[in-house]
Amino acid sequence: SVGRSPVAVAIGDLDGDGQANDLVVANATSDNISILIQDSSGSFSQSTISVGRSPRSVAIGDIDGDGQADDIVVANAISNNISILTQDNPGSFSQSTISVGRSPVAVAIGDLDGDGQTDDLAVANAASDSVSILIQDNSDGFSQSTVRVGHYPQSVAIGDIDGDGRADDVVVANRDSSSVSVLIECFLMGTHLLTNQGDIRVEDLAIGDRVQTADGTLESIKWVGRQTCHPSQVENPLRGYPIHIKSGALGNGLPHRDLYVSPDHALLFEGLLINAGALVNGISIVKTQPTKAFTYYHIELHKHALLVAEGTAAESYLPQSENRLAYENRIEYAQRYPRNDILCYWPMAYPRVSSKRQLPRYISKQLNSIASKLDFIEKVA
Repeated sequence: SVGRSPVAVAIGDLDGDGQANDLVVANATSDNISILIQDSSGSFSQSTISVGRSPRSVAIGDIDGDGQADDIVVANAISNNISILTQDNPGSFSQSTISVGRSPVAVAIGDLDGDGQTDDLAVANAASDSVSILIQDNSDGFSQSTVRVGHYPQSVAIGDIDGDGRADDVVVANRDSSSVSVLIECFLMGTHLLTNQGDIRVEDLAIGDRVQTADGTLESIKWVGRQTCHPSQVENPLRGYPIHIKSGALGNGLPHRDLYVSPDHALLFEGLLINAGALVNGISIVKTQPTKAFTYYHIELHKHALLVAEGTAAESYLPQSENRLAYENRIEYAQRYPRNDILCYWPMAYPRVSSKRQLPRYISKQLNSIASKLDFIEKVA
């Protein structure tokens, strides 16, 4: 037996014995959690910790960065907050609370900022139709942003939806709108791509048009994905807001014009496929903070290849089993290719740099050197 109205459970290694056989149960009407530690005989010892009002979801992870996934996060629906319990010594927890949206009913733990630490949170707030994104910084504090999603979000998960090797994407199940919220991005509207007819804006391209790849071959477009976003709907601004690559920022006059792509869209530079977000130097390659709705487009070929965007080699769409859900015109693809909706291609063989911490130092120095020789000197925070 546990507390009254147990509504959620998580499994993990809370006693540090190397076995993920311990349990945490959220008891909604007794406003507490039950912690059950399994010993070598298979029996459980139980303790109870009071949390906020009406705990509805619980997750286990490494919040304090000690290398042990033995900390607990609880979503308290009536208190409109989350309880964070970090384990100092086996069985001894320090508790803190953070206010989020109204009626938080689900929580997930992951690495949303690409720092290699699984210590960031996504919280589904049922009554405010939003998700709270909490990114932990080096001072053990959290910076919080709020993203509007569908009506009455009930569940949230973190994983690698876009297939870039990083579990930093957020998926939300919205009960009353019968939808799933997920975010994938690529070229910003207005980007020029090289075709057999010259440079054409990405939004003017259509299935069957022929684009020229970086190796000089012509490939037919299989599909054009489209996603319109409002800043308030971006689940993680670090992963969603466009990156501005200024004309000439990559050297040799590239890109020919200012190029705007999503942070996770990779460009070929010095033999590496580097996500645009990893290239940011605050001078010639900068983050943006849009205040109005913006639209991303992605171009799918019949293989993963390098398109030419404003003269710069940039990857085409790499389909994975789930990430097509993000596009508002996904039904068009399913209707056109009814037996091909979950087809996955082999990615190109170039080494990929997905985050700033993976970027070789010589690349950073090279980009800064190029920036110092450009006509502008503009520092962007």
